[in-house]
Amino acid sequence: AFFASTFMMVAAHSSLYVYYSLYLSDIGYSKTVIGLMWSLGVLVEIVFFFYQAPLFRRFGVRPLMLFSLAIAVVRFLMIGFGAQSLLVLLVAQVLHAATFGVHHSASVATLQRWFSGPLQARGQALFISISYGLGGTLGGLLLSACWDTLGARPVYLIAALMALLGLLAAILSYRWQAEAGRKS
Repeated sequence: AFFASTFMMVAAHSSLYVYYSLYLSDIGYSKTVIGLMWSLGVLVEIVFFFYQAPLFRRFGVRPLMLFSLAIAVVRFLMIGFGAQSLLVLLVAQVLHAATFGVHHSASVATLQRWFSGPLQARGQALFISISYGLGGTLGGLLLSACWDTLGARPVYLIAALMALLGLLAAILSYRWQAEAGRKS
């Protein structure tokens, strides 16, 4: 369930990595604004990574993981249905820190608990392969078919649904982890 969750989150983000610039261009944003949107997303991600330790100490991995997936649903809906507003688009880009940064860090922290010592490299490889390899590739392919047949907005609706499925899988994962902990 955990890997299904990370798979779905990265698949949802394919809507950004593959189509975000095209979508904004189609709406009428200039190349300069599009570049600034990408820069803003990267900047907030870097700021999050700098300050992440206190956040994880205060809130914990599980709540932050679930938060990132829930925010992803909102973010993709904002992009799909509100990107004509520069303000909505700016807020959606600031949320990149939550949808990518928080999710990635929470995933790595989870893996460090499961795959300790000499197994850590195997856990990381499994995570990267399933999430970024399969999730990114299959998400991009699925959303490509949607882009061609349904258009841009439905791509972001589908991305929001993927993030929602990722949230449900993460909830199951944490529930099953808690049940396994009580049994042992």
